[in-house]
Amino acid sequence: MKNNLPNNWVETKLKDLGTYINGRTFKAAEWKNEGLPIIRIQNLNNNKASFNYSSGKFDEKFKVKNGDLLMAWSASLGVYFWKGGDAWLNQHIFKVVNNDKIILKNFLYYCLLISIEDFYSKTHGSGIVHITKPTFENHQVPLPPLPEQERIVAKLDALFAQHEAMKKALERIPQLLKDFRQQVLTQAIMGKLTSDWREDKNLDGKILLKTVLDKKQELSVKIKISNLEEFNVSEKLFPDTWAFGNPGEIADPAKYALSIGPFGSNLKVDDYQDNGVPLVFVRHIKSGNFNELSPKFISSEKALELDAHSVESLDLLITKMGEPPGDCEIYPENFPKAIITSDCLKFRVWSEYFNRIFYKHVINSSFVKEQLGLITFGVAQQKISLERFRSIKLPIPPLEEQQEIVSIIESLFNKVDIIEKRYKALKEKIDSLPQAILHKAFKGELVPQLPTDGDAKDLLKEILKLKKEVKKK
Repeated sequence: MKNNLPNNWVETKLKDLGTYINGRTFKAAEWKNEGLPIIRIQNLNNNKASFNYSSGKFDEKFKVKNGDLLMAWSASLGVYFWKGGDAWLNQHIFKVVNNDKIILKNFLYYCLLISIEDFYSKTHGSGIVHITKPTFENHQVPLPPLPEQERIVAKLDALFAQHEAMKKALERIPQLLKDFRQQVLTQAIMGKLTSDWREDKNLDGKILLKTVLDKKQELSVKIKISNLEEFNVSEKLFPDTWAFGNPGEIADPAKYALSIGPFGSNLKVDDYQDNGVPLVFVRHIKSGNFNELSPKFISSEKALELDAHSVESLDLLITKMGEPPGDCEIYPENFPKAIITSDCLKFRVWSEYFNRIFYKHVINSSFVKEQLGLITFGVAQQKISLERFRSIKLPIPPLEEQQEIVSIIESLFNKVDIIEKRYKALKEKIDSLPQAILHKAFKGELVPQLPTDGDAKDLLKEILKLKKEVKKK
């Protein structure tokens, strides 16, 4: 950087540009419910974090006022202009007082902002960092003359404002895509997207349901249906040719086609091992990633003991807990037999008569989410019991129409996936813009250099001379 400095710029250390006052170490006994708020790092990087307060009297150097520049130098690095009124400054945060004869406060803000990247690169590991004061103060930065600083700050302020506006516009996209997907599911599982397709077909879901029930009777399969809180299903909103059934009616006739994970006492952490029969957790279902999320295993003997909780490839898996519960995913084809854990629910659809992908979409739709919302219990952590899951109502279109609906949903979701990929690529570019802009600014490439600006070297010499004189006194 030194050899590439623009004309009239100088490289200097942060300690020459200002004074850095570390916050006070407040003891828990000094925390009160009234007085001035105490600024901790979490109050800077999370505007919803609660404050501690103190009504004590402390050195005025620890007091912060609106507009003060603050730098968090431990755990999570960051630079902020304080806007919360009078407050006390806690440890691990510098109050930055700029030397206004050599640097503008707003320029020092951007100077610290670009330095954070260097501070992180000098620390080992990631996440928690700690910058010592000597390392901080001796960090070298390029310094332009004051008039050029003014032009750079004006340009950066304008660009950062545009960047913030772009970020806010982009923030809406994930929710819009989520809403669109849900709208597709709702329209699809209510037969709206296959209304034209259905016109020339002589198919009836009621015949399909009757066939299934007759077959189960022949096989002496007992269908368990829970009659808990009734969800008001308005069948008039669905096609006349469709029927409605409970999970027990749609499930495969095999034993344990509907089951939940074992009680915690039947499957403990001590049972886990590095290989054997894999376990399925809620996190696998939510992510759809059954192979790479730190799989855990149990022995074959233990798996045999828990056979009622086993899952085979192409079974539907549903989360019993979460915010909200009820996310559904298909256990991948050709995956080994596994055991679900306590917060998972298995639903093996009778594939001879029903399309499992259709029912995955049905369970993920707002139609079933509303039913699950009605039948979940608990406030802090909602859960679905197997008994309650058995009570929900599911639409039963003819099998051919189930397949057509799946085809339409998958086609629309593929288009949404393409848009989402573009969004993520654009977001990545926009997230990297601030550092790119700052690098351009601190290379002297953002605004023109003017011969009338003077030379930053002269300013720095004067300041250093003044410092020496002060030390001698």
